[in-house]
Amino acid sequence: MKTALRLGFAAAATIALAACGNDNTVSEDVTAESVEVTADEALEDVTEQPVADQAVAPAAAPREEDDTEAAVEATVQEDAENAAAAAEDVRAALREMEGTAETANDAAQAATDSGN
Repeated sequence: MKTALRLGFAAAATIALAACGNDNTVSEDVTAESVEVTADEALEDVTEQPVADQAVAPAAAPREEDDTEAAVEATVQEDAENAAAAAEDVRAALREMEGTAETANDAAQAATDSGN
């Protein structure tokens, strides 16, 4: 019974692979002259330049160079303040972890001492 089932699956797989076979009879005589419209011909009447869709991406107000420099300086200052605050948060977390580790060590030592 198992042999018949295996032969049936093998036959089905063979038929499926044969149906998906490769056909090498594709015409290779496609050239620029045989195509109905080349890309250059399709675009030769286009003279307009693309424009931005204001509904999708509204244009930002143009900045002057002085405003840009001031904005960069403000951004750098804000980033520095954020970095300092993050560093202080890390220091506080480390202090808390050290306190927790000391408490755990004390509890382990007390358990060891009471067991002896």
